[in-house]
Amino acid sequence: MAESYTIDLFTQEWVVNNLFSAAVVFSTLTLAKRAQATRVDQLLSFMSGVLFVSFIYENVFYIVNDNWTLQNNLPLHLCGISSLICMFFPLIKNKKPWLEFVFYSGIIGGFQSLFTPQMNHYDGNPIMYLLYYIDHLSIIIIPLIMYFHLKIELGLFSWLKALLWLNILAGLIMPLNFYLDANYMYLNRPPDVDNPFIIGQWPYYILNLEVVALLLFSGLFFGLRALFRTLNPKG
Repeated sequence: MAESYTIDLFTQEWVVNNLFSAAVVFSTLTLAKRAQATRVDQLLSFMSGVLFVSFIYENVFYIVNDNWTLQNNLPLHLCGISSLICMFFPLIKNKKPWLEFVFYSGIIGGFQSLFTPQMNHYDGNPIMYLLYYIDHLSIIIIPLIMYFHLKIELGLFSWLKALLWLNILAGLIMPLNFYLDANYMYLNRPPDVDNPFIIGQWPYYILNLEVVALLLFSGLFFGLRALFRTLNPKG
């Protein structure tokens, strides 16, 4: 099994990748803004389909190469859970409860994964490299399109409910990690990246991340709510 591959902050590779990522986010949101509602639905369905194909490819890739394991390949990292929700959005009738979770887990988890990239079990395959960015950009863009352009409202305390669900998931995944000797959601040991939010060793870095998540979840909700009202003063 290949080791994880990380991209250090502010290196040339980091700068190029994040500039490209920012351009993809901006251009896709601009496209959604100018499109009719039916076209926006088609765009979301296409992006969900891409996530599904990516999920299948990644798992088949590991199975064919005899590298698929319960310890490493279940979609139980926060971004993996967000990706599963996003890929099934076209089939979900009542999207709001799911959006009220993935809006925070996807956007914040996705940005965090772009800010401090860590590709687990990466063996140099360029397709897997590309899929890493496709997956994490998708879980950022899909919730933003649903919020800004489909105008799916988030409850006033949606950020608090998302934080509660995040802790419920952590409570379920942590014992599974111990049973499988795994590290899903990085609850058993910190990631390998140089992340300024990771302070101390287990379990202290988890307690610190609780505070960080509270600040980021609430800041995302109230910040985008203010921005939305500024851009749509009559809304």
